[in-house]
Order: sequence, then structure tokens, then C-alpha cells
Amino acid sequence: MSESAPHTTPAIDPSLMAGNNLANPELGEKVGQVIDYFNNEFGLTIDGSGHLETEPTTEQLAQLKGWHEATSENGIIMPDMDTFTAKMVLANALMPQHDENGKITYLFGKGAGAELALQGEVDGRSKKLAEVPYRTHSDFEIYGVATDSYDAIPDSHRFTAVFGSQEIYPVGNTKGLHDLPPDYLHETAEVVNYGGVDFLVPRLELQFVDKFEKANETVERNLRQKTDAEWLATAYEMDADLIHATIDSYVIAPEVAKFKEPAEVAERNTATLERKLAQTKQRLTEDMSQAGEKELGLAAGKDFMLANFGKNIGVADMTALIDRETGQLVNNSAQLLNEAETQRQAAIASSLQAKHEQVDAILQVA
Repeated sequence: MSESAPHTTPAIDPSLMAGNNLANPELGEKVGQVIDYFNNEFGLTIDGSGHLETEPTTEQLAQLKGWHEATSENGIIMPDMDTFTAKMVLANALMPQHDENGKITYLFGKGAGAELALQGEVDGRSKKLAEVPYRTHSDFEIYGVATDSYDAIPDSHRFTAVFGSQEIYPVGNTKGLHDLPPDYLHETAEVVNYGGVDFLVPRLELQFVDKFEKANETVERNLRQKTDAEWLATAYEMDADLIHATIDSYVIAPEVAKFKEPAEVAERNTATLERKLAQTKQRLTEDMSQAGEKELGLAAGKDFMLANFGKNIGVADMTALIDRETGQLVNNSAQLLNEAETQRQAAIASSLQAKHEQVDAILQVA
């Protein structure tokens, strides 16, 4: 395709957009057809392993963007497996996952990364299922980038010119994991052979926890009966010890680290509550112009916005903190808020620890 060719969106080969619901047993043939399609229709030079041999022109990128938009449906950019295959191959070609020195620059994570592992073959792992139902995807998730900017990825301008700025996460975090060592995602990355094209994804145990943490359960179950995390555990043998260690280190520990001394939190919450109580009473005087401090204080204790703030700091009933005689905070409000914060932190810690039992249940069923 010449650089001066008119900007049109080529007709899509129906055989490439038929819409599979199950993994294609001849995935290598399908990937080959996709590569031929991009080379023949758009003048690209993608080789059999998925590498782009020459720089695409601005015109070619614009036409690929048109194709991308034409094959998306109501915000779902990969509505079927054939489109998923085509767009993942194209994304990988436009934005290689290694730089010219062979260093990893990013991984495909979350939904797209899990789908690659489920539909392809992870090197060094035995797959327990021959076929996994496909589910639709609304975006790419780019993990393991040196910074949270596409500027850190060589050739990323080609990818963004076609697909826009998709979700991107720096090396220390994924959507569900936090405070990762800077080299951890790259050092533990796994290779998915997807019909002859290699893709880098996070280690499956990390993907499992990431998807467990950030599952869109309603969507995922409606589309294929199980969540992505459950499908990963069903399709591959998982290292349960590593999964639990990942939860401890990169899910629970970062959340617990946010806890402050209850007394310190209570002092801050007391000052904030005094201010909000005064503001609420001031607002209520518009409708209760004849009310005194006592009446305003009692009304404020039942105010929706103040009650909502109370729930956020672990206080279920704000009226317990307001003196019925003066309409001000009770004298022992700091102590009560200290106790509320202690209980709030204990409830969060208990909820976090419960994740271990939830994961065990998934692994046992798988």
C-alpha cells in the first residue's frame, strides 16, 4: 500500500471475523491467515513469528486505526476470538515486548493476558484443557512498564496511533497487586505461544491473584460461567504456596501498611468531625431557623452526609457521638473514635485474611 493511497478502511475478510466461541484447534493456521491479511491488505511486513520488519507509514497506521474501530462493537474492541487474535498479533507487532537489546519492555496483563494464556500454550506448563470458551474484551492492559507512560516503551507511538492509550501500569503495580519489587514482573514473566507468535504475560500465579482481586464477576460468569481466575486454575496447575505468598506480600501487606495508630487516626477524625458537625448545623439552620444548638445537633446526627462520613470512619450511629443536651460532640468522643478505628482495622484485616480461604476454595474445585 503506497503512502499516497486514499484513506479507506479495507473490507474485512469474513473468515477472519466469523466469531468463535471456543478456542480454535488450528490456531497456528488462523494466526498465519491474520498475518497474511495485514500484509496483503495494509502492506505491512509482519513475518511468521509476528515481528514487523519495516516501519509502517502514517497512512498505514491511520488505516489500521480505521480497521480497529470498524471491528469494535459498542466499546468492546475484541468481540470474538478471531478479532482478539488479529488485534493481539497486530499490537505485538506494532509494539514489541523486547527492546533492541532484548530487554523486556512490558507484558500483556489482566484480561488480555489471561486470555492469551487460556487460548494459547504457556511454555513449560501442561495445559489441562483442550478448549476454553472465549469471552469478550474491552481493552488491552499493559503491565510491567518502566514508568506509567507509553514514552518508556520503544515504538509505542505505533500502538497508540492505532489503539489509543490503553490502560498502563508501571513495574511496581498491577491492577490488583501493589508494591512489587521493580524487577519481579519481568524476571518471572512467562511466554505464551499463541499460534506461533510469542507473547509475554505475568507468571500465571500472579495473573491468578491479579484477576482474583479485580474480577468483574458478573460479566465474566455471564460470558463463560467462571471468572478468569477460575479458568486459569482450571486450565493450568497452580503453585498454591506461591499464590498465598503473593496474597500476603502484594495484596494484604500493602493494605495493612496503610493502617495508622488508632489514637492518631481518632485525633484527626475528632477534629474533622467537629468541623463537619458545625458545617452541617449551619446548613440545617436554613430549614430550622428557630432551632437551638441541642435541636440542631440531634438533627445533624441523623443527617445523611454526616452519617455517611461516620460510616467511612467506622461509626455506624453518629447520634452516639453527639451530646443530647448540648448538641456538641460527647466528651469521650476521641475514645469512642479510637475504639471505632481499632474495630475498623480489625474488620479489614479479617476480610483480607479471608482471601486465603476463598482462594483455597477455587483451587480445590479446579
